[in-house]
Amino acid sequence: MTYLSSTLALLCDRQSLSSFIQLRGKKVSAEPLSSQPNSFSEKIAHNTIAQTGLSAQAQNQDLLSQADRSAPLDLLAEMRAFTTPNNWKPSSAEHTYLVSLDFIQQRGLVRALESCSAVRLVERDSVTPSNPALSSDPSKQSSVDISLIVGLHSAVVFFPLAALPTHTACTALFMALSAYSWRFSSILLVLLDFPRKQLLRAPNPDNDTQNQELEGPCAYGPPVLKAARRIRRDLALRDGTNEKRAECAVELAFADGVGEAAMFVREFSELALKESVVDYAPYIGEDEPEGERDLADVEGMNAFCAAIILRCCTVGEFLDMMPEQRAEGFADLIGKERIEHVNAVLSERMQAMDTSLPSSSDFLSSLDE
Repeated sequence: MTYLSSTLALLCDRQSLSSFIQLRGKKVSAEPLSSQPNSFSEKIAHNTIAQTGLSAQAQNQDLLSQADRSAPLDLLAEMRAFTTPNNWKPSSAEHTYLVSLDFIQQRGLVRALESCSAVRLVERDSVTPSNPALSSDPSKQSSVDISLIVGLHSAVVFFPLAALPTHTACTALFMALSAYSWRFSSILLVLLDFPRKQLLRAPNPDNDTQNQELEGPCAYGPPVLKAARRIRRDLALRDGTNEKRAECAVELAFADGVGEAAMFVREFSELALKESVVDYAPYIGEDEPEGERDLADVEGMNAFCAAIILRCCTVGEFLDMMPEQRAEGFADLIGKERIEHVNAVLSERMQAMDTSLPSSSDFLSSLDE
């Protein structure tokens, strides 16, 4: 009995040390400290201790998994993080999202989104608008794309949490959010605290802990926490310098698994479409109409708005309309402020084209020379 008690105490001390080392991202050996027992009675005691130790280790590992993969409560409060209410249940209404090809390839996320709510995913090669100011300078190009557009004014961006401390990736994120703020009124930034491969693989219904798979050290280490706490400050600075549109609200969500990321998307779209009086589903066709990408790239526009307009007319007919006609025909669909801004941009471009063309008198005089 004395041997069993002393060995159990030694095993508990070893488990505590093992748990601490695992938090630091190190590997530990599972071999016992003592040599293999020789007698029959020692083998029985050794097997009993091993089974007890494995059970305690598995239970301890589950506690570590939950602690490591959940954002600290003080961080969520400080960052005013986007969350779902307790006993969250989505509405039965079907939502229509315009999604990128890259999003469709993330089968795990697509399945999770379809399983938690009624959605219709309309695919496009890309739903990210081009930014001439960035594309002209390769050093400023952003690789942070929009994954899906859930409404006229709302988009979702996914970004790996572990990349926040990286200066290059973080700079690209803020540049992208600033550019998108001129096309949307609200953006949901979902920070993913799990490996990308979980987004790509189909979920296993028999494995409820799949999204809690541990890989590497604690996710919310000091570098990540420090970088996460700077997000609000850096966005506010870009509001002050007019790089980002201050009226655009950026919501932050910390997703511990694929299922939680899907819940955030659905709740965000519920809030975005809460006050909408128009059913936009019939306006979003499965096939991309000609000129949709070009119209979506117009300053102040996005792919969702462009799809709605081109469901009513061709891009040529839209450009040939008088500004008053465009305002009257599309103000109720895409918003009065947006269509007025589009009219101003198109009028400015047409004036620039007119001034660049030679007048008839100049053309005739050039022929006489």
